[in-house]
Amino acid sequence: MHRWSLFGTSRYIDTMEITKEQKHITSNSLTSIPATALQRRIVLVMSALLALIVLLALPYAHRMFPAIPAFIAIFGALTLFADLITAYLLFGQFFRTRSPALLVLATTYLFSSLIVLPYILAFPGLFSVTGLLHAGTQTTNWLWIFWHTGFPLGILFYVLLDKKYAAIQATSHQIYTLSALVLFLLPILIILLSIVAIESDRFLPLLIVNGDYTRLITSGVGPAVGVINLCAWIASISQARRGTVMQIWLSVAALASFLEVALVLWAGTRYSMGWYLARMNTIITAT
Repeated sequence: MHRWSLFGTSRYIDTMEITKEQKHITSNSLTSIPATALQRRIVLVMSALLALIVLLALPYAHRMFPAIPAFIAIFGALTLFADLITAYLLFGQFFRTRSPALLVLATTYLFSSLIVLPYILAFPGLFSVTGLLHAGTQTTNWLWIFWHTGFPLGILFYVLLDKKYAAIQATSHQIYTLSALVLFLLPILIILLSIVAIESDRFLPLLIVNGDYTRLITSGVGPAVGVINLCAWIASISQARRGTVMQIWLSVAALASFLEVALVLWAGTRYSMGWYLARMNTIITAT
């Protein structure tokens, strides 16, 4: 029992009631509600549709389409804000449930949101012929690699933490300390990755030459990114089998991310049908 006084009025708060209230809040969190059979069927249907659309598009993925810079701007804005909103919602769930694994997932989506900004600014032909930020010929290519490597690694780390430390809850002090560290260190990481990408012409391999993705594949960098995304999807599926509402939808996001990478590598060139369709998968991943 804790006693406190306000304007001369004494009140008592039962800590048992606070604990029950906290448990009630946690049990009603989207991260804790078990997925129903109907929800699983909906996720299964949507995943099948995503895979089917990609399979049907593969024979035409190499077909070239006009270069539309405005499409990149719209795509970037939608992805940035969708990722940012998703990160905001996940941070809210983290504050409610105090799950360290959720902090990792929220940070993953915040990373995905922030790295879109230098990617769009440096994209050639959008704001200038060579892109802003003194971008080199490979800047956006390496930013895309960092983006599509960091996101699946974040999902893998989340699944690992959730499996091993699902019952652990952070204290109030730890919540604010960890959140402050994320908000301070993540922008620094984005800046460092941007600098590396800007200077990539000097010390990193050429990945795309005149819009041709052949070197991206033959260098092994592209396939490695694809394997990492595939592993993240498999891990999310294993978690979603008996998972929560959020976890089964996370498996859809991981699938969309893997399909995006696969489409980009298969299409083999910028502004092809597969390249444009891959951008749609990015938006699905963000939402």
